[in-house]
Amino acid sequence: MMNRRIAEIKAELGKQTKKELETLAKAYYVTDAHNTRKADLIDILAPMIFDAEEKKAAEEKKAAEIKEAHTEVMAELEDEMEEWNPDDEEIPQTVAEPKQVDAVEYDVAKRIEYVKRAALGTLVAFIVPGRTKVKSAKLIDKDNATCTATVETSYGQQYRINYDAVIWVKTGKRWARGVYEMLKKGEIDASYFNKG
Repeated sequence: MMNRRIAEIKAELGKQTKKELETLAKAYYVTDAHNTRKADLIDILAPMIFDAEEKKAAEEKKAAEIKEAHTEVMAELEDEMEEWNPDDEEIPQTVAEPKQVDAVEYDVAKRIEYVKRAALGTLVAFIVPGRTKVKSAKLIDKDNATCTATVETSYGQQYRINYDAVIWVKTGKRWARGVYEMLKKGEIDASYFNKG
């Protein structure tokens, strides 16, 4: 394909005058174009133009991938936020005690069993190793013998985690309310956990 495209570029350049090629050569920092034969100028410029096209195509592809990843993340967040409807909340007429946030049933053994049974591609919420950050990612590899898994975020970041770092396995369309709150904040909150 490269040779064919270069041949096409050469044919296009061949239609231009020597003066036009000299002007084009300046844009590609070709020296002494004035004293170079037209045929030689075409041979010099064609691969340079091809490389510039390839670089531009790669940049456009990367930009499209970033835009697509951003769109997917925003779509997922919008979908998850559908469960929150302020109009459904009753507005208290008097000052009341702060509402207790729904706790997440947190049974480590049960959570590990969920991860063991989860198929690759399943979304999980997990605690980033060595930190208090909470992220969501999909399972891309797991080893039930060692209870370790590799997960990948929507931005392509991969983590190797222990099963007990998983705080939720997303089996339905929505995250549990407490888990969603932690994902939104990006931080683990002990008040969400009900340890019995």
